[in-house]
Amino acid sequence: FGSSSYCFNHFIAYRCSYSSIPSSDCFRTYFRITMFLQLLGSSAGSVLAFGGYLATSSLLDRFVEPTYANGGGLLASTTINFGMQRAVFAPGAAMSNVIYRYVIAEAIIVASQQGVFLGLLPFQRRIEQYVGAEEDSGMVMAGIRSASQASVFALISFPLRRHWVFQAGKAAASKAA
Repeated sequence: FGSSSYCFNHFIAYRCSYSSIPSSDCFRTYFRITMFLQLLGSSAGSVLAFGGYLATSSLLDRFVEPTYANGGGLLASTTINFGMQRAVFAPGAAMSNVIYRYVIAEAIIVASQQGVFLGLLPFQRRIEQYVGAEEDSGMVMAGIRSASQASVFALISFPLRRHWVFQAGKAAASKAA
């Protein structure tokens, strides 16, 4: 993501400098496109991390209770997600510039995801009956995990990472450049 956003930034700067479009409109469009690209990149990173989360928690379901399996999946997801989100929001930032904020944000995000999951878990049997799924087939558990992840991503994770965690890294990287 880093090199492509570098090329994109220079293209927009060149285009805005030599066009008949008023610069405020040009940079407003640049801001919207940049935010859209960050949303796409962050979503792609979250999808990869979500795959790791589902795979790990489903595997752990065979050995431990769902609460612990979900926690293990969240730990795997957090590890994958750090690299992906850093590449999207602050590709040139040193890890030391963002790691503390990332750890705090991840604690908030993971606690929220676990809280939503635990809040939905008592409804597992009802949902299985409603959709006609076999008891403990894993499909409803995957649905509950998906719902908890998606709701937290939209409401907490993306805004927190974009506006707080990786702002420090971007500021430090731009000072160094």
